[in-house]
Amino acid sequence: MADAERLGCSAEELLNERLKEVPAGCEGLVMQPTFTPDAITPDAKGAIIGFSDVHTRIYLYRSIIEGINYSMIEGLKRIEKAGKLKVDKLYVTGGGSRSAEICQITANMFGLPVYRSQTHEVCGVGSSMVAFVSLGIYPDYATATKAMPSMSKTSSCPTPWSMRYTTVSSGRFTAKSLTTSSRCTRKSTG
Repeated sequence: MADAERLGCSAEELLNERLKEVPAGCEGLVMQPTFTPDAITPDAKGAIIGFSDVHTRIYLYRSIIEGINYSMIEGLKRIEKAGKLKVDKLYVTGGGSRSAEICQITANMFGLPVYRSQTHEVCGVGSSMVAFVSLGIYPDYATATKAMPSMSKTSSCPTPWSMRYTTVSSGRFTAKSLTTSSRCTRKSTG
């Protein structure tokens, strides 16, 4: 916190900038973010494993980001299987979407382009849309949607010089060289 104050930025901005110092896979430090059981995994427990003397607090921070993404990758695979569909891009919102570094890690891990909303408060935007339509300020949701902040016109794309995370047969995640993805360009999405 003192470093952030000295540099004139928030602690989150400093942490996010320092994410670049840690290689993909955090040199074996892995976080399993299931600290709250759910219907699918009622006995799940969270864990952070793989600590060694090379790991610092920034490694822990990146392992948290990677661990959350691993869980989201598992969820996406379930959605694709159940829906018999293939997702070709991600739209992110919320606090993590404010960080270009987190969006880049997410793009690399999923192997997909990541688009950010122009606001991270999308729940508030959605609630406002319902209120505006209910009050008659907008005649319908399509009109309200056009008046609200939209998705960014640029994306974070998987990068050929970074690492791509893949699942091996044992269910453990590893990082391997990424090949250039033809699914991502930094062009406008409209």
